[in-house]
Amino acid sequence: MCVCRYELCDIGGHVCEFSQDQHGSRFIQQKLETATPEELSAALAEVLPRATHLMTDVFGNYVVQKFLEHASPEQRLKIAEAMEGQVREQEWVRVVGVHGSVRVMVSDNM
Repeated sequence: MCVCRYELCDIGGHVCEFSQDQHGSRFIQQKLETATPEELSAALAEVLPRATHLMTDVFGNYVVQKFLEHASPEQRLKIAEAMEGQVREQEWVRVVGVHGSVRVMVSDNM
């Protein structure tokens, strides 16, 4: 019996679509934990244009959080820049480091 092991590169071109599915989101989150810098960069290039949408998606938000945890500081900045100006006036987005982990928080009060 052959057991196929899929990798992040196998879903290239469909990362955003997979991010919005329960099982796809879990798959991506797991793969990002062990992704090479090249794999992470390729996947992030797909996610950046839709980062704001994924941030508010029921499953996609976990993928964005996982990218923030495993991305380089330069990649984290790109994610934050992609979200800049995309939230309502009463909300704010801030990237916060906690023991090396980064989260995007949206708050109604400043």
